[in-house]
Amino acid sequence: MSKKSNRSKLLKKGNTKREGEGQLYDKIMRENLQQLFLPLVIEQLNFKLKSFQPLPDKQPTTVIRETDAFLLIETYSKEEPKFILHLEFESKDDAEMIYRMSEYHGIELRKYRLPIKHVVVYLGEATPKMRTKLEPSEVFESFTLVNARNFSPKKWLDEEEPSKVIMAILGDYQKKNAELILTAIFDKLVKVCKTDVELKKYVEQLLIISRMRNLEELTVKLLKEMPITLDYKKSYLYKLGLQKAEDIIKKTTEQLAKEKAVFEAKAVKAAKEKAALKAKAAKEKAIFEAKAVKAAKEKAALKAKAAKAIKEKAALEAKAAKEKVVFIAKTKASIQKMQANTPFSDEEIMEFLNLDKKTFKQYLKEIKEEQQ
Repeated sequence: MSKKSNRSKLLKKGNTKREGEGQLYDKIMRENLQQLFLPLVIEQLNFKLKSFQPLPDKQPTTVIRETDAFLLIETYSKEEPKFILHLEFESKDDAEMIYRMSEYHGIELRKYRLPIKHVVVYLGEATPKMRTKLEPSEVFESFTLVNARNFSPKKWLDEEEPSKVIMAILGDYQKKNAELILTAIFDKLVKVCKTDVELKKYVEQLLIISRMRNLEELTVKLLKEMPITLDYKKSYLYKLGLQKAEDIIKKTTEQLAKEKAVFEAKAVKAAKEKAALKAKAAKEKAIFEAKAVKAAKEKAALKAKAAKAIKEKAALEAKAAKEKVVFIAKTKASIQKMQANTPFSDEEIMEFLNLDKKTFKQYLKEIKEEQQ
């Protein structure tokens, strides 16, 4: 369906279902950010714009939500009776750790609404150089809220740029005055738009924005009734009425074509039913033959599946044995390292490596034998 037909349906029905409304808003903001909403932000923040450059609206995400440990801590302290303790264990000096922790902080703060203390336990050998604190300019503290209703419609109606004029519909006024505001917007658009194409563009944008104030039906009504000074045969406002007539003609033509198609379909249906009976007989024969083939294939598949299962079982057993050997070797190496480089007791080593006393003694015995 053409854009013209879509617009006709929008005007005729008022787009009460508002299908695709979010996409339309996004499209206007992407294509007309500077003209539509940037003036509001500039007015609120009170700065002079030199230039701006749109950045990609889909940023790659690096947030990894799986963390080493998030613990809910309760204390006897009256000042801080409860907080979240976040632990991360790192074997490498990660320069990005400060930013990762910042990401975790925002995610978990929104979830739990509790103070969070972040701790990184560094297990590497070299002295870590990672940052542990954000710069003041990197810390999120607040955001600026821009309320379109804080702006008087008169402010926008005094502008000479069409993109700013249509913003008057979002301003601060009583609902009963909506018709006056819309009429003023139409009058000003006719004056400031230099071409019919430009007028059409901003009228269409006004229709979309009017939904934010539930004024779509009133906007369409006034748009059709409004007198204009442009060449009416070329004017978009004129074409709004013309489009309605074209839609009626199109609908009638489509209805006639549909009735013709139904008549022809009935004639074709009889021929198809005859062919269907013949095809059904052939299909039933093919199904019978296919079942016989399927039974043979299933028998072969079951045999192959049994052989595969035996092979996979053997592979899993071999893999498990190999992984056990690797795990034991790593555990022994950890024991040796902890005994050599740190003043850990046997009980602390067993607790850290999650070993029972019997297994720990066995590993010590094997280490001693291997060293001899």
